[in-house]
Amino acid sequence: MFNETYAKTEASDEHIEKVCRLSIADLFELADNDFISHDMVNDIYYKLLDLESVRKHLEVNNND
Repeated sequence: MFNETYAKTEASDEHIEKVCRLSIADLFELADNDFISHDMVNDIYYKLLDLESVRKHLEVNNND
């Protein structure tokens, strides 16, 4: 089980940039290694999959 202890200092710009580059796969790996909860990752993952607004946004903005 992960330990939810928050830092007492503000995140550095470098840390913020690294967090912003995390993929869903990276988040699942963090959860598998008990850095964050699986529930947290599952919640955002399945909402992103199921929300109609997200599907439309990705369809319209698909650059592939």
